[in-house]
Amino acid sequence: MGLEVDAATQSGSQAGKPGLRWLAETRELRTMADLLPVLAQRTVGELVFPELNTSLAHREIPARAYGVAAELRRAGMDDRPDRRVGILAATSPEFVSALFGVFAANVAAVPIPVPSFAAGLEPALERLDGLVRSAELRCVLVGPPFDEFGAAIQERYPDVAVVRIADCEPLPELPQARMPKPQDLAVVQFSSGSTSSPKGAMIEHGALVASVLGTAERGGVEDGDAAMVWVPLFHDFGLVTLLTHLVTASDLHMFSPVTFVRRTAETIRYFADQGIAFFTGPNFAYDRILDAAAAGRLDGIDLTGWKAAINAGEPVASTTLRRFDELLGPLGARPTVMTPGYGAAEFCVGISLQPAGGVAKTVHVDRGSLQDGGRVVIHDGPQPGAVPVVSQGPAFPGVEFRITDGGGRVVDEGHFGEIEARGPNMLRGYLDDHAATDAAIRDGWFRTQDTGFVLGGELYVSGRRSDMVVVAGRNFHAHDVEMAIRDVDGVYQRHVVVVADVSRERMVVVAETQTDDQAALVAGIRARIADEVGLADVDVRLVARGWLPRTSSGKWRRGEVRERLFAGCEV
Repeated sequence: MGLEVDAATQSGSQAGKPGLRWLAETRELRTMADLLPVLAQRTVGELVFPELNTSLAHREIPARAYGVAAELRRAGMDDRPDRRVGILAATSPEFVSALFGVFAANVAAVPIPVPSFAAGLEPALERLDGLVRSAELRCVLVGPPFDEFGAAIQERYPDVAVVRIADCEPLPELPQARMPKPQDLAVVQFSSGSTSSPKGAMIEHGALVASVLGTAERGGVEDGDAAMVWVPLFHDFGLVTLLTHLVTASDLHMFSPVTFVRRTAETIRYFADQGIAFFTGPNFAYDRILDAAAAGRLDGIDLTGWKAAINAGEPVASTTLRRFDELLGPLGARPTVMTPGYGAAEFCVGISLQPAGGVAKTVHVDRGSLQDGGRVVIHDGPQPGAVPVVSQGPAFPGVEFRITDGGGRVVDEGHFGEIEARGPNMLRGYLDDHAATDAAIRDGWFRTQDTGFVLGGELYVSGRRSDMVVVAGRNFHAHDVEMAIRDVDGVYQRHVVVVADVSRERMVVVAETQTDDQAALVAGIRARIADEVGLADVDVRLVARGWLPRTSSGKWRRGEVRERLFAGCEV
């Protein structure tokens, strides 16, 4: 069954001529609160929520935001950028109203990763404890589907004001308040994969504006270009996508992660029917789309209007690029559509991004040359011992990156090491955690803990330093091994994670499966690793479908996998 959409929520993306009218409108943008009077004058642009069968025009946002700001004033929260306000709401008009209400009140927004209430109220509230404590929240704005839990939240945190977003009456103008400055705190971004002691990246208004404008510029967004997002708004990727397409006066079609994952083909058919130009997501999202295409579930759709597929949030797989051209090219998607990028919450997403209209590059690197500080050896093409690595593009607008070795020394282009970056969209530091801030920022450069190299001014990312598996003195990148084995027959939908058993210096492969012949699958995984990675013996653990945990943006929770494995958790 297709996605049913009321006529009121149909896209206006085909109206108007291409141009950059939004650039003139936002020329004086210094903070995200400065966007509100611009939105109030808009005659185009809307946020479309197909699952809710509703939409929100850009021009409607200011009045709703001013209503939220008034309630924050009544709660004693306005004009205090050092204070933090939590936003607990799913993708909805209420989340958007709350976010801009916080900006208008000149306090800092803390988007709260949406908890699951499937196991009951108490476990869900326990998951909030670490964030409420770490952020020292003074107020929580509650929206759907969590309105009914407001009383329970108030009872659990008696010193925290709880405001239902739906109770905030729209106001025609902003209550008198000091407008934020570029150096004021806009957002404290906590990772969706945070533990009981999460770190909050402090993002100033100026940094958020730099990220949004840089994304729009590098992405080549023009007037009338519509976009789709399914990454949740509490995630930095989803948040910046929302703000970017508000700035550019674009229609933005917003889905929940559950709908995209469970109904991928129908979502992409909707994307094609609406003539949407921009799509964002990590690599696994594109694998899902390509699997749907390979199964014939996208036959007959027209993707000629697709301008950019922003692929970021995890390393981009060369096989995904190849399959994208093979499977979606016949449907109209051009080779320039796939747009790899690299970033982090600490940079409001953007560290590097392929320019609009470019074609992503792939190089084949001798696996043995990926050693700390060493020169990377490039092969002419695929061959034994070579691993494909995809370019994540040149530096994001205003950003610089460099590579350093284990001793902190900067190495030349073409050498392997840790990626460091700095730029106008960089975090101020971690909230109330000077030790973490000092460890992460060295001489003004942020240490990403990711490894890679630079060629021709473009960044190639190989994986995280913490995900390195050391066996008999040899370094193996977990992502590299996962790419080699994810298509072994019997692995469920490429669900495979590689971790290190440090105490035994062993590589452990954890693969989801539904196969009855588990011995054949284990043998197949070991043979593939031996052939492509050159490691003769590994531990393989087969688990049931759904055992491997992901974050809201689709990344594997490797730390949780290690904990469950080595704590003797049943698999």
